[in-house]
Amino acid sequence: MVTIKKLFGKYKAMSVAAKAVAAYTLASLFTKGLGILTTPIFTRVMSSAEIGEFNTFSSWYSLISVVATLSLSSGVFSLAMFEFKEERDAYSSAMLGLSFISAAVAGIVYVINPAFWNGLLKLNTPEVIVMIVAFFLIPATEYRMVRLRFEYRYKTLIAISLTNAVLGTGLSIAAVLFCKYLNFENLAIPRVIGLYLVLCAMGLANGIFIIVKGKSLFNPKFWKFALIHNTPIIANTLANHVLETSDRLMITNMVGKSQTGIYSTLYTASSIPLIVIAAVNVNILPFNFEKLKNNEEEKISAVVSPILFVIACVCLLLSLVAPEIVMILATEEYYAAIYIMPPVACGIFFTALSNLFGNILLYHKKTYLIMISTVIAAASNVAMNYFFIQQFGYFAAAYTTLASYLINAALQLIFMKIVHRKKVYDIKFIALISAALIACTMLCMLLYPYAIVRYVVVAALLALAIIFRKRLIALFKAIKKKENKDDEKLSENNA
Repeated sequence: MVTIKKLFGKYKAMSVAAKAVAAYTLASLFTKGLGILTTPIFTRVMSSAEIGEFNTFSSWYSLISVVATLSLSSGVFSLAMFEFKEERDAYSSAMLGLSFISAAVAGIVYVINPAFWNGLLKLNTPEVIVMIVAFFLIPATEYRMVRLRFEYRYKTLIAISLTNAVLGTGLSIAAVLFCKYLNFENLAIPRVIGLYLVLCAMGLANGIFIIVKGKSLFNPKFWKFALIHNTPIIANTLANHVLETSDRLMITNMVGKSQTGIYSTLYTASSIPLIVIAAVNVNILPFNFEKLKNNEEEKISAVVSPILFVIACVCLLLSLVAPEIVMILATEEYYAAIYIMPPVACGIFFTALSNLFGNILLYHKKTYLIMISTVIAAASNVAMNYFFIQQFGYFAAAYTTLASYLINAALQLIFMKIVHRKKVYDIKFIALISAALIACTMLCMLLYPYAIVRYVVVAALLALAIIFRKRLIALFKAIKKKENKDDEKLSENNA
């Protein structure tokens, strides 16, 4: 009870900006965690082919929405909140008008030849219709959430995030169970409709709110600003989504939906470290910016190296207990694919490296270099998938993903060293821990038949975490202290 009171007291003492960051991080962790926790329900009710179809839908949605909505909720929206401080309502409303037009174009393109698009996407007509409706409605929620983050209105932000996550997940589970009871032929359709019914309803409510406040869907000044500044971001966002989703889409087209279901389920299980990485990057970004501004690069490495070690340990731990995770999350049909998890977990570590190197490029406003590295990595991923999936099956996608993330991290490292001449990170340490992680995660696969040996290694890792816990806690406290100071300044400036 004392501990809870202390935590609550510390929370009340935080600045508004710090509370907003903490709230957004916790909401993000909850949402991602909920997706992992509900996986055992879907894997035991739906077939792997139906799960594959749902993940194919999700992948296509994330990819097509970049173009169909012009990705207007990305960085340019935050920039507009700063540029048009007194006209935020009008800008938000104008962006809805612009995204309505782009969504309408996507809808017309589909209606001209639905059979062609259904075959290309490997989706049914009801699913594609849901996707198009989502292009119209969901951007409103994205716009409002960006503004809420910008203005540190974290309570409303959490309410929207949790409502979408809880109701969307709950309704999709209920829809799947009900249709299973009725012996419905394809359970992917009710899962899609259940989830996106909530997301679209929330989008409709936010859209009405934005239009009532902003009053106009058309504004040439705002449209011009968004289109000029957002065009480079679309290319970068599209490349990112290709890098993240091309493996699942190509497995569906080249092998089958069932294999996509197995691969995507294990990919989700392997993405647990992403929760840690997302939380760490939110906190490390302002710390990095402050040290770069004060020419204190040497202090960045002292903080980042232990954090990378922790992330590497989480990835290794995940690889060691992969068989047990699959037992909990899935059925026997998925067990043979446990060998997917080590390379995917390893690839996620390189995602953390890309974030760290990209942070330095972001500080220097060299976002086009981030785009170049992402485009090259995405193109490499598609090319490798095309060749290796045909030769070795869908298992190969895990290794091509690892290679692509490694390429992305390596390119951003090169660009970082060109842009920022001073030493920021301990590259020798990063190279050593990266090589050690690849070697150790690959060795984990040899230990899968020997549970006792794996448990001993896991116990040793946990013991090390307990031994060094005080040093790690002190490290994160130091980061948080600096972050809170920055947030207070930012909050005062924004006020």
